[in-house]
Amino acid sequence: MFLLGTSAVDPGVYLCDTLELPYRNDQNDISAINPGSFSGRVRTDGARGWRIELDYPAKRLYIQIHSGNVP
Repeated sequence: MFLLGTSAVDPGVYLCDTLELPYRNDQNDISAINPGSFSGRVRTDGARGWRIELDYPAKRLYIQIHSGNVP
């Protein structure tokens, strides 16, 4: 579940559900990230369209929330 926490709406307002990999020790490409609150920014570059890139405070880079394909 994704909660929006910006000044645009009340913090903690339900925004959408997410499809996420199972947690596997926070490993690249095979694991969900740790639960928590993260800041992020909207990215619009490239062919993927807009997405939110999280400022994830760990060894992993480019954690993005985007429109899904299929479960």
